[in-house]
Amino acid sequence: MFNDLVEDWVTEGLGLSYADLLGRRRVGLPTVNLQCDFAAVSRMGDDVLLGLDVVRLGRSSIVLTLSCHMGAELRVKVTQTLVCTNLDTHRAIPIPPDLRHAIERTDP
Repeated sequence: MFNDLVEDWVTEGLGLSYADLLGRRRVGLPTVNLQCDFAAVSRMGDDVLLGLDVVRLGRSSIVLTLSCHMGAELRVKVTQTLVCTNLDTHRAIPIPPDLRHAIERTDP
């Protein structure tokens, strides 16, 4: 669910094609660090709300806080670090200017 949230954030929230980023542009956003805190149990069929906030925007990394709530109850909180990489070399690269601008534009 959180991977889908990140993909939807890039495509719908930032207005950039996630598929194009990976496919044509060969820019990856792999997870290099993930910390999860499970606060309450979720069950199949629960109607939960996912959230995403940018914590830090580095030269090649993006730190996100992802959350899962049911009503006011926090179910899961995740801190995720993504690193922009060249999918051909698998080496870190600077965040592309259009992606950086879109994040900065949407982050209050």
